[in-house]
Amino acid sequence: MPEPRLRINACANFTPDVRAALPARLQGSVELVEFAADCVGPQARCQEMREQVHGPGAARTELMAGDYPVSVSQTDDGDDVCALYCSGPAGYPLINRELVEQLIADGAYLLTPGWARHWKSYLRAQGFDQALARQYFHEFASQLVLLDTGADPQAMLRLHEMGVYLDLPTRRLPCGLDYLRLFLTGLVLDWRLRTPRPARRRADDDAGPQRAEYAMTLDMLGALAGVTDESEVAERVLDLVTLLFAPGRLHLLTVEEGRPGGLRSRPSAPSAAEAAAVSARLAGLAGDYKLTDDGFLLLVGRDDSRAVVELGAFALPEKRDDYLNLALTLAGAFDLALANARSFARLDHARQKLRASDERYRALMDQASDAIVLVDVRGIVIEANGQALRVMGKSRDEVVGSTMEDIHGADVQQAVRGGFDELMRSGAASIAGIHLARPGGEDVVIDANFSLIEVGGRRIIQGMFRDVSERERNAQELEALSLSDALTGLRNRRGFTLLAEQQLKTANRLGRPLLLLFADVDCLKPVNDVQGHAAGDALLREAATVLEGCFRDMDIVARMGGDEFAVLQIDAAAGEEAAALGRLEAAMAAANAAPGRTCELSLSLGAAAFDPAEPRTLDKLLHLADERMYAAKRARKAARAAAGDVPRGGGPKGADGAGPEGPAAEGAGTQGPAAPTR
Repeated sequence: MPEPRLRINACANFTPDVRAALPARLQGSVELVEFAADCVGPQARCQEMREQVHGPGAARTELMAGDYPVSVSQTDDGDDVCALYCSGPAGYPLINRELVEQLIADGAYLLTPGWARHWKSYLRAQGFDQALARQYFHEFASQLVLLDTGADPQAMLRLHEMGVYLDLPTRRLPCGLDYLRLFLTGLVLDWRLRTPRPARRRADDDAGPQRAEYAMTLDMLGALAGVTDESEVAERVLDLVTLLFAPGRLHLLTVEEGRPGGLRSRPSAPSAAEAAAVSARLAGLAGDYKLTDDGFLLLVGRDDSRAVVELGAFALPEKRDDYLNLALTLAGAFDLALANARSFARLDHARQKLRASDERYRALMDQASDAIVLVDVRGIVIEANGQALRVMGKSRDEVVGSTMEDIHGADVQQAVRGGFDELMRSGAASIAGIHLARPGGEDVVIDANFSLIEVGGRRIIQGMFRDVSERERNAQELEALSLSDALTGLRNRRGFTLLAEQQLKTANRLGRPLLLLFADVDCLKPVNDVQGHAAGDALLREAATVLEGCFRDMDIVARMGGDEFAVLQIDAAAGEEAAALGRLEAAMAAANAAPGRTCELSLSLGAAAFDPAEPRTLDKLLHLADERMYAAKRARKAARAAAGDVPRGGGPKGADGAGPEGPAAEGAGTQGPAAPTR
């Protein structure tokens, strides 16, 4: 009867690492089966894959190998099936869980070589283009970290490509396969213990002690990987080696940047002269290991920051070779723990430098006259100087840690995000005229300039804001002055032209009628000559008041210059011309009836209608209304001459008191008691 085997189903992203890490002595007990990697992210957990591997009705046992749960089920032919999923760092036994959590807490997005091989297709499968992918990843990640097993020589190139695509810094963490090898060994030994005894080979009867040994080793390695102090890592390595091998002589020498560091020894420290000799012997190790008369030297790490361990005088010297094999397996895990502690020390040192740099930079920021805000690549404010807080009308607690949308709403966030996108494309960006709503106060208008800077080794976005509210108010006032008549407050010719042109376009598009009236103040020159220009100005202001009072707010009333006025009436219905003239007659009669007047108000009018069926330009309408107004003036003058009337109207009061006249011709009208002169 064939020996039972443990079938390990591994996804395609994981299989190369498992195949390389599986110890040769265990391969006869294991069948490695690859299934398609159908994940859309390195942290996805897919129930469908589990059902595909185990079958929907298979009995299943959850084994614990180190910190990692592994699902095992029974097949029809008596073999057990184990499924390993590339389901994120917490289920990918390359490094210890504590180290994973520490990396993630520092903003790392963890990648495995297998997942990195297909990162482009995985992002496409999730519907990401580059802009959306950057926005998504920047929300939670500050760097991409590759857990490099060494199985794929192209992994670093793919990591760099992904970093450029996402605009995130990258980092390689060489984890090797040692931890995975221990994981697989413990997994197989645990399976052997669970296999019914009659089906086990005699050679497997010692699996219990071996499994206990490996479980203990994994537990200790798990605790070791979470240590962040190098001295404590060295002491724990000595503890683990002492427990596993019981050497009578044990030394550990750390080497930092090529220079020997501290020497630690068990069970007792050597003399100064002996310590120097031991340090020289350990520092001179050239390969991965070296056999000695009663033990061996073991290299931990391969760069200028490494450690060398010497073991000898074993209680069971005949097991030296077995001890060496196990020590070589553990060396990678020791190296990872040591590198992690040194990385943490460098990170802590960098944090201290960053804190000092931040304090210096904050002092410079607070002295700046411009408002300065620092934002990380996710769009979250990490610092703001006092001037920025004053401009925004917020406290530091309200600003730091928030986005612009949190602070000032979606419109401001959209404007700022546009600046960020331009910054990423070209390296600099400017936005003018951003309106910030301040609580309990008027809006502030700012201009913003964005640039990428480095503070304490971090790449951040610096936004420099300048309050341009006064400039905006001045510009609006100048704009208003350029469109308004200073004497009457009405629109001037330029203002009338801009607004009327827009109304003509709208009327033409929607098929709405308009009415344009052109008015002239009669006898303004005699008033100026006899009573002075102050009286003439008062007459013009009164004409403006009468015209505004006879039309709606939506209509456009303007002084075109001198004694000429124009009105564009919106949505003018049929017969509106006569109605408008009637309102003007009544308004002027009421004004002239006021006691104490020294001159009378009289207007001559001409009208031109805009018909969407036969559209005319504004210049054509003005010309036509002007012609009709002067035609009315000439007709009135001729009629009075034939009747022998004395001209009267806007001149000094005391002339003939005849009443006002109505329209003189179709499409034109006159108001006032006399034919005007020009």
